[in-house]
Amino acid sequence: MGKNHCHLSKNKQDKTFFIFRNIYNRAPKDEELFKLSRCVGDWWPLAKELRLDDAEVDRIKEDYRSALERCYQALKTWRNKYYGKVEGKVQFLVEACKNASVDQNKVEDIFKMSPR
Repeated sequence: MGKNHCHLSKNKQDKTFFIFRNIYNRAPKDEELFKLSRCVGDWWPLAKELRLDDAEVDRIKEDYRSALERCYQALKTWRNKYYGKVEGKVQFLVEACKNASVDQNKVEDIFKMSPR
């Protein structure tokens, strides 16, 4: 099960990177933020592929729900208070990604490479 957990964490990170890179390059409205955030929660096909038991699936579902809620709130705060300030974007997005178990250095590297 330990090996599967590592795979799961990597998959979770990859999905989160994709979502946040897209959000950073746009300036989505609230409903767009919500739609993009929900994409990270595509945990069910992965859980089936890994043949996880019901308890593990429930734990993953709760982890995603909590992480997505924090990410959404952080992004909404950034959009409302820090629009146009790069430092504010990085600060809030890095914090949200950390809450979703994404390595902070990798997150900062992504935003440094951004054209904005």
